[in-house]
Amino acid sequence: MIYISYNVRFWAVMTKPVSASSIEAAKYLLMLTHGDVLKAKDFWTSAPPNAFTTSGLDFEGALWLLPIVSNHLTLSGSHFYRSILTELVSELAPGWAQYAHLGAAHVIERLTTDERQLFRYAELDFPNHESIIWWDSIASLSRKSQNDILLDYGRLAERWCFEYEQAVSEFPKEVRWVSFDTNLAGYDIFSNRKNRNDVVEDVYIEVKYVGSKSEFFLSRHEWDVALQLGESWELRAFRSDSDFTPYKASDLSSSIPIDCGYGSWITVKISI
Repeated sequence: MIYISYNVRFWAVMTKPVSASSIEAAKYLLMLTHGDVLKAKDFWTSAPPNAFTTSGLDFEGALWLLPIVSNHLTLSGSHFYRSILTELVSELAPGWAQYAHLGAAHVIERLTTDERQLFRYAELDFPNHESIIWWDSIASLSRKSQNDILLDYGRLAERWCFEYEQAVSEFPKEVRWVSFDTNLAGYDIFSNRKNRNDVVEDVYIEVKYVGSKSEFFLSRHEWDVALQLGESWELRAFRSDSDFTPYKASDLSSSIPIDCGYGSWITVKISI
């Protein structure tokens, strides 16, 4: 079950449970009453005792969800569940939403078994076009200063890189979209390739979207990871899905500032 907070300034202060079972129960009542929320409530409260016990659905938990579920009855499948989760996040602020800006894995690891089932029904537990859009929209709510346009283009470039690596990798099943699960790794894509001696090596790729511009921002953490990974790391500056330029750390080192005194740099703009 997902526990929803009714105080959006504080997480998990006053809560009500949400599960796939309660959502399905609300949908069932609304379908019986042609989407009428009041009739659906009356139908449940006037039903004989134990009338629905054999269904396995959570009808008691469904009552407060009726107004929300009624807004999404025209949808089906994973679209139905994603749309409901979106409304729950934007209106009621569940506690897990505060971790969305860190990546999907940081949310999923905090979910209960019932909650993970709901996310599976919504097809939000693996990277695809629609789940990426959903996770980024939720991250935007928890990271209020985020620049949505840059994030969209950045994700697009990551998808281009991910699909390219799957096509050229020696072991495409081992290619991973790391930044889907976490934004703390310091790189976006994990892949592999053969070197000049035909030995397969790991490759850690930081992806930047530059479009028509010739600049991008690099964080201190990304640069520290680049130094740690050495020749296994590269940055790819994407202009389009088929137009990108790879850079090694040595190509960028002249653009990296030097810490001075007690100060240390955090982010640098690099022109290419």
